[in-house]
Amino acid sequence: MPFNELIKNINRVRDYIREFFVFGWRSRSEYDEKSPRSYDNEKKRLALWFQSNLKEIKTNDGRSVFSISFAKDGYFDRNPLYEIWKTMMMEQFDMSFHFIILDRLSRDEMSAREITSRVYDSMVNLEKIQAKLKEYRKNGILTARKSGRELLYSAYPLSWKDIRKLIDDKFTDAVNFFTEASPLGVIGSYIQDTAGFKNSLFRFSDDFIASTLDDKILFDLLEAIGRRIPVTTCTNKKVGDNWVIDEEKTLPLKILESVESGRRYAAMRRGDDLIFRNLEVIHNVTPDDKSPDLEPSVFYKYRRELEIYLSKCWDVDFERAVNINSLKPPEHVKVKFAIKADEDMQVLRRLICECRSGIVLPETPGVFVYRNALWNAREIIPFIMSFAGHVLSFECGNRDVEHEFRGRLEKMYANYGGDVN
Repeated sequence: MPFNELIKNINRVRDYIREFFVFGWRSRSEYDEKSPRSYDNEKKRLALWFQSNLKEIKTNDGRSVFSISFAKDGYFDRNPLYEIWKTMMMEQFDMSFHFIILDRLSRDEMSAREITSRVYDSMVNLEKIQAKLKEYRKNGILTARKSGRELLYSAYPLSWKDIRKLIDDKFTDAVNFFTEASPLGVIGSYIQDTAGFKNSLFRFSDDFIASTLDDKILFDLLEAIGRRIPVTTCTNKKVGDNWVIDEEKTLPLKILESVESGRRYAAMRRGDDLIFRNLEVIHNVTPDDKSPDLEPSVFYKYRRELEIYLSKCWDVDFERAVNINSLKPPEHVKVKFAIKADEDMQVLRRLICECRSGIVLPETPGVFVYRNALWNAREIIPFIMSFAGHVLSFECGNRDVEHEFRGRLEKMYANYGGDVN
């Protein structure tokens, strides 16, 4: 079967691309999770999207190793993975709908019944036309007004090209920044394509381009948050040695994003509990349109409970549900660091920037104290361990956490040498 660039299933592409990004561009023989043909097809798609940025290097034993090389200045002008959303496979009549219907409605005001009989001569049934018009109206492409018992549809009078003529270059700067810096930046890439301009101004040192793989999931969750309605999510869940699809009915409350990894998480309410899900493992979000919108007072009460939990949370916990009413008192952490501000400014700056909800204060010359109060102080150990050479003392209200930190230090010194005291 010949290779087809168009995508039928976005979830399949998400899985493959994430494999490539996380585990590297393994060779065909090393990639045994799927068939060799599937590996070849997905690699060809990525090669089309990355074009000259995808480099093939031959190793000494004759194998091909692939890597992504960035532009001359080290960055992309635009996230190349936005092309994923522009290569979706269309169904029968989709191209016709897109061009013929929009062309007619840009000149005339017509009902779904008129389009079916006059434009398509009843080759397409009325229900399919109505569904497409409803989709275009929801997406802001068409407008409609009631005339008797029917809706009369027409295209919005201005296109992006028309709007582009009415505004100055500040508009293009705003779109260019939004495209690379904001969630759902793929929307900005469509505006760039339509209005005919490119980003030549902004570059970002931490550009998590793979996050666009989850943009459809993000959009559906944000829409549910805006409407205050529950959703049913399908997520990957490991049962034994197998992965299965698990369905959950939840109320989305907020989207969280890691500034370190670029990963995004959904904070949701399930019954009386708070749960957190990585957007990467969510395959589908179905809004419960039959449920009435939650009362604003109730929704924002849930949001306040979430903020209370997050205020003393170091990492989101995916393994357990959290009942805000049954939380134990927070565990207090106090760590002393030996940092000479004049010599180790970079270390001090990192400690201050990455201390999250804690505070860093000078105690004596060359000594800084970090304090925090957390629901689970054990989560902070990896962060403190990254400053191991500067730690003078570690105190915690939970003695088990102190012992675990001490044990990790002893193990590290046993591996690398040094004085445990």
